[in-house]
Amino acid sequence: MRTFFATALASAALLQVSATPGLSLSLVTPESVSDVEDFSVTAVVKNTGNETLKLLKDPRGVLSSARTHTFNVANEKGSPQFTGMFIKYSPDAVVKKNNAASFTVLEPGQSFEIAHSLAGVYNFTNTGAGNFKLDTVSNIFEYVDASGNLATIEATTESKKIGLLGSFN
Repeated sequence: MRTFFATALASAALLQVSATPGLSLSLVTPESVSDVEDFSVTAVVKNTGNETLKLLKDPRGVLSSARTHTFNVANEKGSPQFTGMFIKYSPDAVVKKNNAASFTVLEPGQSFEIAHSLAGVYNFTNTGAGNFKLDTVSNIFEYVDASGNLATIEATTESKKIGLLGSFN
């Protein structure tokens, strides 16, 4: 009986350890763009863990194409003015409604890519041309865990550099 109990306890511990969520976020940009109309970034979110993740497509984050303040952009002269939209968002309401279009489901090893145009979302007139550092406003993602509860996960990420040359309007 003790052997069975010890085996069951060890198996339960292994199951807890084996289900590990993991997420990475990569930003893909050209080295430079000659016109702000061409200033875009592709976000690549990859499930690096060993369990399926049901991520919320928060309109304030990279999983959504909404023209919100998703990225921090700055050069030595400062940050361009944000001219996009602000959105009120309730993750709890989204989970409760459970509309498939509100989620991105990633199997282990699977990636999701989405392109974001920064033209019209940021006004570069005050910063002008130059080399910009680009990163996300947040690398925290919300997901629905195996129990159906809302949880958060932090993605590993790195900032990017991009050169803006030429037209800013």
